[in-house]
Amino acid sequence: MRRHSTRPDRSRAAAAFTLVELLVAMGIAGLVLAAVATHLIESSTLGLKTAHTLEHVRNSRQLVAELSADIRAAQFAVLYPEFDDRSTELVSGQTGNYLVLHRMDASGAIVSTVGYYLQASGSVWQLRRHDSAAGHSAAGAMPAAGTLGTHPIATRVVQLPGSTGLFTRLRENGYIVRGQFGRAEGASLGRNHYVHFAACTRS
Repeated sequence: MRRHSTRPDRSRAAAAFTLVELLVAMGIAGLVLAAVATHLIESSTLGLKTAHTLEHVRNSRQLVAELSADIRAAQFAVLYPEFDDRSTELVSGQTGNYLVLHRMDASGAIVSTVGYYLQASGSVWQLRRHDSAAGHSAAGAMPAAGTLGTHPIATRVVQLPGSTGLFTRLRENGYIVRGQFGRAEGASLGRNHYVHFAACTRS
């Protein structure tokens, strides 16, 4: 009569994993997946921050180019505290948020008027631009204070450093413009790009 062995098959036992080995393998796999996920998240965040920074740079360059061209083309300029506060013409050393630029022809007549002003939008401001050539006002005149916020946006979002104004008047009709530019209109500024430049009118 043939006897059957009750001892376990050693080849099968050697090929199988114990519970401890499975737990160790699962733990290692979990650590690897966590590291990979962290790397992917960090790479995505870095890419997003880079995109935002590039957008800030584009916003600032656009403002620098357009504003500098308007200032240099103007024969004289007037700085006021706000678009709806024109009670005082600011002098050297003072800051304001509404800059009006007048261009004249050879006879001294004003042929165009351009203005830049800030409109509050929560904790940030929208920088807007009006132009007599676009029918926003007559040359030599300013739009009515009641038209605040109806003019085209020159740049998306601006945040001022502290409580100072965007424009600071210097001597001989020079101006310093300071601001931080955000990533989206009306949205949280998140990561800002600080811009500081000076542009002077003709004397």
